[in-house]
Amino acid sequence: MVNVAVFADAGLAVLAADATLTIVDDDTAGVTVNAASPLEVAEGGNATYTVVLDSRPTADVTITPVSGDGAKVSVSPWTHTFTPSAWNTALTFTVRGAAHDDSVDELGPSAMGRTATTPSTPPSW
Repeated sequence: MVNVAVFADAGLAVLAADATLTIVDDDTAGVTVNAASPLEVAEGGNATYTVVLDSRPTADVTITPVSGDGAKVSVSPWTHTFTPSAWNTALTFTVRGAAHDDSVDELGPSAMGRTATTPSTPPSW
C-alpha cells in the first residue's frame, strides 16, 4: 500500500489517497549463444563463440561448456560467470580441435553443449 498525495503550488495537499501498486516483472531468463552454425573446428585449429544473458540475474550465473568428446575438442576457459552488475557483456569461449601427428583428419562431428547454474533453486533470474 502506498500513500499518494497531490500538492498545490503553495505546498498544501489537495488530494491524498492510498493506492495499491502492482509491479509486473517482464524479464525472461535465458542465454544467447552467438556462433556459426555449425561451429566447425579443423584438427589443430580453433573457433570462438560468445554467450550473453538475456536479462539481469539476481545472483551470479556460471556458464560451463560441455564437450561430447574431450579427446577431439577442448573449450577454454572452463567457465564464465555473469554477475548482476555485469550480465549484458558477451563473453567468449574458444573451441580447439585436437592436433595429431598424422595425415588423417580424425575429428568428424563432435557434440558441444553448455550448462547454466545459479546458486538459487529454482533459478531466480
